[in-house]
Amino acid sequence: MFRKILFTICFLAAFQAHASHVMGGEITWKCGGNGGYIFELVFYRDCNGAEINTVSENLRVWNHPSLTNIVVNFISRTDISPTCTTVAGAPQPLDCGSGSNG
Repeated sequence: MFRKILFTICFLAAFQAHASHVMGGEITWKCGGNGGYIFELVFYRDCNGAEINTVSENLRVWNHPSLTNIVVNFISRTDISPTCTTVAGAPQPLDCGSGSNG
């Protein structure tokens, strides 16, 4: 019985979990004229989570004979956190628009 419990503990302790705090995103496009397209990437993340490149991101393209990626230039960063009403004795609400992660 002791061996089974020890094996179970060792087995469960061997796994690691990693979180990226990525909440999701959207990729949209519209016709830009002359056969071109304009792509927009919206990326939702936890304010202390995965950092994004503030220059550009690459969208990978599969099953196209000549196009392998689409460069999406960084335009802006917007904090969409809800505004909170503070309650006496409660901790301060999170402010994702300040500091190095803002």
